[in-house]
Amino acid sequence: MASGPAAYGPVMVSRVLPAAVLGAALVATLAACGEVAYTRLEFNDTENVAITEIRVEPGSGDLTVKTGDTKQVEIRRMVRYRSNEPDTLYKIEGTTLVLATDCGNWCSVTFEVTAPKGVAVRGGGDSGNVNLSGVSTVDMTIDSGNITVTDATGKVTAQTDSGNVIVRGATGGVDLKTGSGNIDADRLGGPQNTARADSGNIGLELIAPGAVTAQADSGNIRVRVPSDSYQVDARTDSGRTNIEVPDLADGKHLLDLSTDSGNITVNTA
Repeated sequence: MASGPAAYGPVMVSRVLPAAVLGAALVATLAACGEVAYTRLEFNDTENVAITEIRVEPGSGDLTVKTGDTKQVEIRRMVRYRSNEPDTLYKIEGTTLVLATDCGNWCSVTFEVTAPKGVAVRGGGDSGNVNLSGVSTVDMTIDSGNITVTDATGKVTAQTDSGNVIVRGATGGVDLKTGSGNIDADRLGGPQNTARADSGNIGLELIAPGAVTAQADSGNIRVRVPSDSYQVDARTDSGRTNIEVPDLADGKHLLDLSTDSGNITVNTA
């Protein structure tokens, strides 16, 4: 759980309204931890702002961002807390939506956001899963949880200390890291793609020729590339290599792959 409340003072636009005003969909008390009671509130807001960026501030809870043909942003907040109702805030600064996921002790907040296509997402959290679809540039770091990105039109930078990183389409290249978990990324179209897993497997599939740097301390590496000219440098201390693409000294794209313990496979799509 997060350790303290979000520090927010006056802002340009702020929405923290009671459920009665917002028409909250649900107010329920849940039994948990024996006799300890939790309360769950749900809020639905719409802002007539064509935001270009979402900034996530550290806290505890899941984040889902979907995009569509819209010039406004819809924000659904689900708050689960014990004791006093928290002041769970979001705010809008120009065309940036700021989400505060730290709502204090014994509290978590989940956001589901529908935004204009191509919105950029950056920031991070302490724990929770992140699901992003149809966004542009991504720069997210979380301590514990999975990160899933689908159909990104910019570069995807994603890191989790404990969890999986999944990418299903990125035209601007990727820089992916996990401390404990797997990396699985396909439909990659950027010129440079990097992946690092301390403990876990790495799987990358390119739909356009590009460079790949992949490193695993303990895990397998599998790379699939379209036909082109490549330099291949594949190294494993304990495992096998299966390289099915020509290793050319003057290849246009470098495949730099290494694992301490695991197998390396490179083939063509």
